Amino acid sequence: MFQRETCLGLEDFITVSSRLHATQAMNRDLLARKIHLPSHELPAESDGRSITFEILCLQTRLTFPGTGTMPDLDFDFLRSFFSLGASAAALASSIYLWLSRFKKEQPNLSIEQVSPLLAEFVWPRNFAELYQAIVPNESEGLVCLWTNVAVINNSTMPNAVLQIDAWVKLANGKWQPTIVDLCEEAKLPINVEPHSTSRLSLQLATKLPYDSTRSSNQDRVDQAMVQLAENRDVKIRIRGVKQKAFQAIVVQPRNLAETKFGLSADASRRAA
Repeated sequence: MFQRETCLGLEDFITVSSRLHATQAMNRDLLARKIHLPSHELPAESDGRSITFEILCLQTRLTFPGTGTMPDLDFDFLRSFFSLGASAAALASSIYLWLSRFKKEQPNLSIEQVSPLLAEFVWPRNFAELYQAIVPNESEGLVCLWTNVAVINNSTMPNAVLQIDAWVKLANGKWQPTIVDLCEEAKLPINVEPHSTSRLSLQLATKLPYDSTRSSNQDRVDQAMVQLAENRDVKIRIRGVKQKAFQAIVVQPRNLAETKFGLSADASRRAA
């Protein structure tokens, strides 16, 4: 496209025109410097109206884009460009907010340990129902583990704990499944409101082999307990709505002596 370039300002043009009408014989060099034109391009001296008209024709040129001149602004194009940019920004913002909301509404439960993990070898006289449920053979005994965990709902939608599974880590690195019971007479399912926490008191029981020919019960207990990992690692997995599973590993930070002492008191309360 052709673009129009006007090198002579309006105020300068009026001044030049007035002087041309007044004198009709202005010095050509001074006029050339005034309007930024080479002196040889100026028209010959004549009446003021003729010179004014010819100067205007010389000062209005047709130029091509890219010649270093300032192009005229196309306000319709700019208006359309900024309108399109604003629409694109609004669309991107809407998509981002929708994705953020969608992510926050997805099931998202996490598990945090809130009390130490306690472990103890238990006997049939104190845990008869548990022995009847698991039915270990003559060369096996039951080991119980207790802990409290918090189930945190990080979603903006309500959720529920529908199933709890747990495994205890053995000294050989394998994970052995356990029988999970809820203490304090809690029952599944357990509802968890949005951005809230529910406390679960868990009892985990598993059977471990020992040498039944040993003379003392303490030898049998020691042989069974030594098969557990040193830190008493326990892996807990819960299932919520839409069958989505979440799991965490809780670790026993206490030493064995503290664990036995704490569980002896807890086991006595349960037996009573």
